[in-house]
Amino acid sequence: MPRDYTLREMRLVSEWVTQQYPAATIRFRVDVGDLSPAMSATGLSQAELRRLGRSRRWVDAIVIEPQTVHLVEGKVRLKAEAVAQLELYRMLFPLTPELANLGGRRLELHLVYAVEDLAIVALARTKGILAHYFHPAWIDEYLTLLRARETRGSQPRGLPVPPKPEVV
Repeated sequence: MPRDYTLREMRLVSEWVTQQYPAATIRFRVDVGDLSPAMSATGLSQAELRRLGRSRRWVDAIVIEPQTVHLVEGKVRLKAEAVAQLELYRMLFPLTPELANLGGRRLELHLVYAVEDLAIVALARTKGILAHYFHPAWIDEYLTLLRARETRGSQPRGLPVPPKPEVV
């Protein structure tokens, strides 16, 4: 039986962000990067342009504070691609015209996850990315729908193991 489609990672991020930054300005699914089209769109009608879909990447959440902008990516189960995504968002952020007014603020990258993978947490930390274990109660119900191997992270296999995160 197929699983129902629910934006679980967006739920994870929205719950974490609103708990951690209740007084900040928060935006979800924010496009980052230059506005130039990714491909030549000369001669296309408006309807044809709409069918091309999104041409920019988006970060799950941006939290805006007076001195700091936080880029937040969420994964129920940690994957190495999340580290690469955040590094890419760091590069695209200063190229985003709609966010140019935030350019003078410190930029912090956050990776929020519910199923830990110690090797990926270690990788994130080497890249200056803050990794946050967040496991709300609804995650356990979701994990019962997955195959057993999807409910846990991989083993560090010789990499230094960071200390266990606090349960939030």
